[in-house]
Amino acid sequence: MIPNMIINTSDGIYVCGDNRYGQLCLGHNKVVTSLTKLDFIYDVYSMSKGLYHSIIITSDGVYVCGTNVHGQLGLGHNCGVFLPTKLNFCHEIYSVVCNNDSTYFNTSDGVYACGFNYYGQLGSGDYKNKKHITKMKLDHEVYSISCGRSFVVLNTSDGVYACGNERYFETNFDPEYDDIEDGINEPIKINFHHDIYSIVCGEEHTIFNTSDGLYVIGSNKRYQLGLKNIKHFCKMTKLDFDHEIYSITCGSFHSFLTTSDGIYAFGDNTLNQITSDGQEFEIPKKVDIGIDITGIICSSYHTYYITKDDLYTTNPKVKFNFKHKIFVNNISNKRFKTTKSAR
Repeated sequence: MIPNMIINTSDGIYVCGDNRYGQLCLGHNKVVTSLTKLDFIYDVYSMSKGLYHSIIITSDGVYVCGTNVHGQLGLGHNCGVFLPTKLNFCHEIYSVVCNNDSTYFNTSDGVYACGFNYYGQLGSGDYKNKKHITKMKLDHEVYSISCGRSFVVLNTSDGVYACGNERYFETNFDPEYDDIEDGINEPIKINFHHDIYSIVCGEEHTIFNTSDGLYVIGSNKRYQLGLKNIKHFCKMTKLDFDHEIYSITCGSFHSFLTTSDGIYAFGDNTLNQITSDGQEFEIPKKVDIGIDITGIICSSYHTYYITKDDLYTTNPKVKFNFKHKIFVNNISNKRFKTTKSAR
């Protein structure tokens, strides 16, 4: 799979990589082999990309581009667009999160979503795809949204809620029946007894940073949960890890932890998405990067290290020679707003 990248920098938005559906917003669908500046005049506040679509929140509103076969652009039709196209939406948008074929907006009026809904992951109470932005059936204030391939997890004022393919988040799911694919089409509360600092999802797994340490749930088929002795699906399990967590970043099947003791990683490394030396990462293992980094970007099967003056792949010898400051917020001592658990 050819990756693509959209980064917000001090010099504007730069893009490169796979563009077969026009998801790089350049007006064509040709592969882009070097970082290319997007001709965009508005200030960018937030952005997210799915498998083949991109959403950008700007000072002038929301702009979308890429494939739209499932309605993931929220334009009211299923035609893709190659250029940034403004989305008509009447509520203030705080943030946007995309999975492969769906889009979620955290707004002043609650969470809205559009796109693929086969497993009920849009939380609309049904299983129909949505080409219009549709409000999720959730009444609580949402602090953060994280989504996997077919599910979404929400950190709210009333605790943690989730919907979609239940085998990746349902604490009562029986791992013996991991070949069953069910869907929950409205957000349900996940019973959890610790304060939540942040929630991050990979394609089939979720990591919770809590007042009691790290907890994981979902698929561990490629050790993306950091549990060596569990090979398939698991219920909510505490990860044996003692260092203070600053941030968590996940690709499809690999995970990075930025901690008080440095960078740790676990999960799939068959494509060198963690290191280029063929190491196995069945449990959290410290990664000697050899450079001072300010951020980590994980795409599905790739990882990029950001320094104060450049961009690297997982092999530090591969340098982009990119001279503009890259804005990321996943290396930070700050935590998300805490969800207080029910006592």
